[in-house]
Amino acid sequence: MAVTEHMSTDVMTVVRRAEGGIKRHILSIVDHIDKDDYNICVGCEQGSALAKELATRKVMTFPLDISSAIRPWSDAASVIKLNSMFHRYKPHIIHVHGARAWQIAAALPYDVPIVASIHNFPYRDGRMIKVSYKMLAARTARIIAVSDALAQYLCSCGISQDKITVVHNGIDLEPYSDNAAEEHHKNESFVIGTAARLIPQKGIDVLLEAFCILLHEYNQSRLIIAGDGPSRMELERWCWKMNIADRVSFLGYINDINAFMQRLDVFVLPSLSEGFGISVLEAMACARPVIASSVGGVPEIVDHGQTGLLFPPGDSGTLAICLKYLMEHRNDAIDMGLRAHRRLNGRFDTHTMIKKIEDIYRSLT
Repeated sequence: MAVTEHMSTDVMTVVRRAEGGIKRHILSIVDHIDKDDYNICVGCEQGSALAKELATRKVMTFPLDISSAIRPWSDAASVIKLNSMFHRYKPHIIHVHGARAWQIAAALPYDVPIVASIHNFPYRDGRMIKVSYKMLAARTARIIAVSDALAQYLCSCGISQDKITVVHNGIDLEPYSDNAAEEHHKNESFVIGTAARLIPQKGIDVLLEAFCILLHEYNQSRLIIAGDGPSRMELERWCWKMNIADRVSFLGYINDINAFMQRLDVFVLPSLSEGFGISVLEAMACARPVIASSVGGVPEIVDHGQTGLLFPPGDSGTLAICLKYLMEHRNDAIDMGLRAHRRLNGRFDTHTMIKKIEDIYRSLT
């Protein structure tokens, strides 16, 4: 009897400069996808943090710079480069992450299936954005929305619901399993933290305003901010102006998110816009309660009053009230964190996420 040779599927992943959640999401796919069934190569910005981490994993990459905004000459160069790499690797599937990578890949004149993962809401919404999304969808085999909220937005663009699959982001729970149940340190100080790219839509200024309010009553509180970005200098100046710089630490980019979360009593996600929020999952994996703005897909993760607290986006006063409540009710905070950890398994873990992505790939080959 003849033995049928096992054929693997070649997937070309395309992404604009990826930091924060999208970077961690792509690395999670690379680390956990079935390598007997799928070969992945990644087109990304040369020298970026993602490219460096992929190199340590010996993942095949090729340099592809995609501008953050539409620039005809730059975009044409990106399409030409991607076209060249397409001929070199001959992928069975192209998987793009984010709207700009989607625009570039959709310009290729081939019938290869395109999978588009949409991680965030557009920075500026409007009729033209929705029309462009609908046009891109016509060139796309399947669209992955990382939250129900994003799926609803894509439907509002006129995209058929049959083409959209919700695949919630997931994280690998194994690194957290040994320390997830540790109680928070019960010192007099109360440590608040966030991890985000320092850009206006992440709402770090809202968190700083709430922290100022909290300090009026609890001057032993501390705030630590992980992440970097163009707003960092302005945020640091604001802290000096408000005389809270000695209580706020800007850590910049960090590698060990687990160790960072272990330092906290509570994690805050103050975003004004958020597709999902991987950092919320990472806090929950460390059994830390979460206070988050009620935007996008965040309410799909945080169960208000059970695993954390939700507040209206941009409302620093309500955020301060939430912080004060958890500071004054430490046992409630610990219980919320433990319930948050239990909520992850089977819902927001890597295994569940990867299985759904592999199912999509399989349906297209």
